[in-house]
Amino acid sequence: MNAPLLSIVIPTYNRCVWLDSLLYLLIPQIKDLNGSVELIVSNNASTDNTEAVIDRYYSKYPFICNTNPENIGAIRNIFKGIKLSTGNFVWVLGDDDFVRPKILNALRYILQENHEISLLYIPMVFWASETEYAYPDDILYDIRDYLIDKSDIKYRFTKYNTIKEIATPDKGYFNAISNFILRRKDYYEAFKIGENEIQEFSSIQTTFPHAYYIAKNLMSMSCVCLDSPGVVCSGKVTWGKYYEITWLKWYPELIIMMSTYGADRYSSRLARVGIINRHYYEMIPKLYSGKIEMYEYFSWFKYYTTNLFFYAFWRIHLSLISRFFRKFVFHS
Repeated sequence: MNAPLLSIVIPTYNRCVWLDSLLYLLIPQIKDLNGSVELIVSNNASTDNTEAVIDRYYSKYPFICNTNPENIGAIRNIFKGIKLSTGNFVWVLGDDDFVRPKILNALRYILQENHEISLLYIPMVFWASETEYAYPDDILYDIRDYLIDKSDIKYRFTKYNTIKEIATPDKGYFNAISNFILRRKDYYEAFKIGENEIQEFSSIQTTFPHAYYIAKNLMSMSCVCLDSPGVVCSGKVTWGKYYEITWLKWYPELIIMMSTYGADRYSSRLARVGIINRHYYEMIPKLYSGKIEMYEYFSWFKYYTTNLFFYAFWRIHLSLISRFFRKFVFHS
């Protein structure tokens, strides 16, 4: 029996309502592709109704299931799913990300016709979601405008000679894992870091191992980029608690790494200035008071050295110092 063309790996933890919505949209598309796409769901010891959701869908369409006896962390759980996959390519799809109509058929066609590529980039559309939903139907109702199944829907794409051509700010430098498909062998190597004892989220390697691997090993390989979104994503659910540490530490490090390995340096610099101007004014006071989430992973040394040559960084500091003196010194 031939290996599937594509394996879809869904790591999940305590998001049974979201997983239910995703499987509702995903499985009918997989069933239509006659074995060319396989599904793997890895449950990271959820304590809600995740297992019941998996059982219900499995009874209708058997797929590969894994349930960890204890929570092993996000990186190791993703790696568990990758190790269970058998496809030539792997798509790691977040349990709070939803596929748009006919996208799997389009991805199958692209991968079959461009079998030599190392990466297929899939744009996302973001929607303003509620933090919690009680029922899957509520999620599906809120994203209904993105799920209209037009009979003439097409996913056009552009092919590039190198991945570094699309390593750009608008694509997030590949930080969002549901945005792209990689060869299984590359995904496996990227997430082998999950097998060691390094603390998750303590470094760029354990925060974005996929982007780290792409930067160091794949920037000169060919790729394909869809011209329109194939995934609907709610960023609030996944990254809300990582919001500040992402912009203060991880994302600047990611941009530096990408530009080191071939991404356009001018665009990278503009991206850094954009982050500083958009986020730092509100975050710096919380940072100095130690009130940011995930503060234990913050590095003061990297904070100053990576921002040393940005005027916008120092301008915001001077503005905050001036505001402090006007409020607490001159008015005391």
